[in-house]
Amino acid sequence: MGRLRAGLLYLATDYVEALNLREVVLQDFLKLVFTQVDVLHVPVVPIPLPTLKESDVEANPGFIDYISQLGHCTRPFDYLGLPALSVPAGTTSNRLPTGFQLVGRPFAEATLFQVAAAYEAAAPWTHPIQD
Repeated sequence: MGRLRAGLLYLATDYVEALNLREVVLQDFLKLVFTQVDVLHVPVVPIPLPTLKESDVEANPGFIDYISQLGHCTRPFDYLGLPALSVPAGTTSNRLPTGFQLVGRPFAEATLFQVAAAYEAAAPWTHPIQD
């Protein structure tokens, strides 16, 4: 329940306005970005992933603010409705998985899968055995 509280801060009128602006923002983004590149390579999460213990909202009330950062790199593409693919890329120093996301033009999912497959073929990795 605690993770849903942030949604209570948004007014319905703000939500409707954001929906109405989405097409304009999408067209500007497509023109600005995808006239230059075929695929974007960006982080999935801009901060170290928390452990299960660290992410317990009841034990760590400040975690709600932390959660808002977790979607920082994915939210724009969700809003625009662009296809994005998270690709595993190893582990962090605390042995949690890490990766990156590939973002493409509308309906360019096949391109994203081709780029991800090329990366996985060129840079294979395995998750270390957990103790």
